[in-house]
Amino acid sequence: MTAARKALIVANDTYDHEGLGHLLAPQADADALAGVLGDAAIGDFQVHVVRNEPAHVIREQIEELFADSRPDDVLLLHFSCHGLKGDSGELFFATRNTRPNRLESTAVSAGFVQRCMLASRSRSIVLLLDCCYGGAFSKGVTVRAAGDVNVLDNFPGGSRGRAVITASSAMEYAFEGDQLADDHSRRPSVFTSALVEGLSTGDADRDQDGWVSLNELYDYVFDRVRERNPHQTPSRDVEMQGELYVARRSRPVTQPAPLPPELQAVIGHPISGVRAGAVQELARLAHGRHAGMALAAREALEHLSKDDSRTVSGAATAALTGEQSPPAPEPDTDAGSPPAADAKSAAGPESPPAAAEIAAANGWSSRRRTLLTAAAAVILIAGAALAFVLLGNDNGSSGEGRVSSENFTAQAPWRLTIDDNIQDKDNGCDVTLTHVDSGRPLPIPTGLFSPTAFQVRESGQFRTSANDPGCIVLHRPGAGTATLPFTTERLGDTDAFPVSGQVTVEVLDDHGNNSCDLTLHDATDGRALAAREAAAGTGAVLLDPADRKTVYLGSLYCNVRVSAGP
Repeated sequence: MTAARKALIVANDTYDHEGLGHLLAPQADADALAGVLGDAAIGDFQVHVVRNEPAHVIREQIEELFADSRPDDVLLLHFSCHGLKGDSGELFFATRNTRPNRLESTAVSAGFVQRCMLASRSRSIVLLLDCCYGGAFSKGVTVRAAGDVNVLDNFPGGSRGRAVITASSAMEYAFEGDQLADDHSRRPSVFTSALVEGLSTGDADRDQDGWVSLNELYDYVFDRVRERNPHQTPSRDVEMQGELYVARRSRPVTQPAPLPPELQAVIGHPISGVRAGAVQELARLAHGRHAGMALAAREALEHLSKDDSRTVSGAATAALTGEQSPPAPEPDTDAGSPPAADAKSAAGPESPPAAAEIAAANGWSSRRRTLLTAAAAVILIAGAALAFVLLGNDNGSSGEGRVSSENFTAQAPWRLTIDDNIQDKDNGCDVTLTHVDSGRPLPIPTGLFSPTAFQVRESGQFRTSANDPGCIVLHRPGAGTATLPFTTERLGDTDAFPVSGQVTVEVLDDHGNNSCDLTLHDATDGRALAAREAAAGTGAVLLDPADRKTVYLGSLYCNVRVSAGP
């Protein structure tokens, strides 16, 4: 049975109550967003638009969206309407028949939406809130000093696999009896416009790997909204394990991306041996998933193929013609067929890839960039040094340029372990895990130097591919068994362990990171139960397993000691 990709867009721009002003943006925004989400080459969602309906109709459609869902389904709910704050501070979404003094019965409460999300079995739920908390309301209203209420406070944690993204960070308007109190004037269209722009142009695909992840989309929208309206600040709350891919890039990359400054310096170095050391890294980039970087790398190789040094020009020419085997690129989804829809978020030209079940949930994107920057510097330094050795030694071999791969079948739960045993030039392990049945790549962090393990909650046939035979990649059945207390020897996910109460976690080694993201997961389904930040030397933190009996801990960057809580 295939997984579903469903989107419900709720747009209300016309209101019966005179205190709720007409909005200009929702209809156009709904049409534009439905267009990109429903485009088979971009979002490939089944899209349903509900426009200017009364509250009971919208509630029914929302419940229908989340009911009878499966874990691999991708569900997206988008609101474009007035957002209202009740006397208790709760957020309500205004509908055509909303009466400000009867919000419970005539509007859609955030609590109702939250309950529907919690009841859903889907592990990939996205809620987008483009709500206007003022701006188009009638004049002469009474202002009440109600204070700001954070929108995300209305959607507390506890729902596995869900993300809430809002057009602004706080509600600034309240009702005084039957009238709306208006503090500021804002228009909602800039947020949805940025969403549509990022998806339709492909510009939200910031790493240019062909897929738009939820994190990439948020970063793009945040920047665009702040550029257009500095007074508006989007916000998010994401409780997902790994990346969720919401769309495919539909337009090819045609402009080269800037190469890292360190690599540019090596390419232009006056010593030919140093320039030769850049060829291997350029060959890797030319075959990588970052399309703009691949274009730039090929241009640089073409430039070096005309180098006055025969060693440099020969190596560059060999890389361009394929005679030199660069590290194999991470396998991409077949461009001619969409993956099977058992994917959590389908991948491929006709549907985007699924959320990975093997990456840490919090802070992954920013620290991944830090690690990649450090890894790039190591690659360049090692490459330049190796060039001098190779010029005078034709017999040395480190296995670099060859790739190791394996196909296997696994039944959830299982674990993936990675050990860096690369000799000589060690750039770290770049391992790709692909779900063969659907063709989906399950993205995991690259540049791994330390022993690392990941818990996987998907079944089927898989393929692993590593950038070097020295990367020892193993799949191990089951979730493993650990007993409290224990100290982690691997980064990433621990083996599963039984608990009877709170879990104490102390960071022993942060490996140069400022802080460590610690996430406690349900061992049965991978659900994130609790998350904290900690650092070495700052003492232990407590994580609540929420009455679960067997759990595991995710800590991608730090070695920790895990013990029973007080």
